[in-house]
Amino acid sequence: MTGRIHRSFVSSHTPNLLSRTLFRAGTTPRPTGGVVVVFTTRIELFTIEIEQQQRLQEDHVETLLGICVGIGLSAACGFRIFVPFMVMSIASRAGYLGLSDGFGWISSTPAMVAFIVATILEIMAYYIPWLDNALDTIAIPVATVAGTIATATQVDWMDPFLKWSLATIGGGGVALTVQGMTSVVRAASAATTGGIGNPVVSTAEAGSSLFMSVLSIVVPFVTFFIVITLILYSLKKLYQWFFQKKNGSGGRRRIIPELSNYLRLG
Repeated sequence: MTGRIHRSFVSSHTPNLLSRTLFRAGTTPRPTGGVVVVFTTRIELFTIEIEQQQRLQEDHVETLLGICVGIGLSAACGFRIFVPFMVMSIASRAGYLGLSDGFGWISSTPAMVAFIVATILEIMAYYIPWLDNALDTIAIPVATVAGTIATATQVDWMDPFLKWSLATIGGGGVALTVQGMTSVVRAASAATTGGIGNPVVSTAEAGSSLFMSVLSIVVPFVTFFIVITLILYSLKKLYQWFFQKKNGSGGRRRIIPELSNYLRLG
């Protein structure tokens, strides 16, 4: 992985036990006794096995961290599409975030400038009345693709088919769910306030996207827990709005009142 992330969970200064052992074996005269030679050989093999186990453990931890970072960035794509990629580009250039093979272009100067400009335009567009609702229609499929790519940039050390399956189902699914919830909330705001409350919703979404993007890089495990909680809560609300019946009326007929209660956090 190019420019691997500097994480506190995995030390970047693991001693190379194998090279040191082979160096000693090649420069230190050995005793002629057969028992001593066999004993020394076993020590070398044991040292090699320990190093392999250390590398395997580091790879597993790094893969798990990559999944958590990717899922968090995918959730941020559900709020705003270009904000996570802007944060990824800046963090990668600063040396705080690594990218999988094939995604090094994200940290290039042209890509960083493009992401910054796209982020500004996207945020400004959501403050234009009624255009924000139109953008949500386009943003749903685009956010799904962006979430898939965001997770793929952080997942390595696995089969390509498994990697893209995880990125599509995990990253794309999370981005789709978050984007769907923001679209529903925005539609409810437009229906209940005539669009007056939409700028507040847009500000909250942009702030949430930036917060989730930074938090995914700084504390990926915490971000992963927040995303899972958000997804479960969103699915529960969607189930209540569309399928649950109350007082003999269908859930679909109660969507605007329920969404109003949701906006008031009641």
